[in-house]
Amino acid sequence: MTKGHWPKGKRRNDPGVTPRELRKILQMFLRCKISHGYGYRELAEELGRESRTLRRWISGEDWPDKRDVLKLRRFILRVS
Repeated sequence: MTKGHWPKGKRRNDPGVTPRELRKILQMFLRCKISHGYGYRELAEELGRESRTLRRWISGEDWPDKRDVLKLRRFILRVS
């Protein structure tokens, strides 16, 4: 195994929520993105993450950790 390699299919974080709850949060997050004209870059800056990280969450390649789930919820509540 090379340095920096992560096994395919292995999740990096425990989101602290069920996959169904996480999917619901991400759907609400995407609705905020569409309705308020946010791009991935703006949303990533808001959450203190890279836009590539958001794309991995949405695609299901990776999960946000517990702190990021809380940030997502706060963001959704604030802009909704």
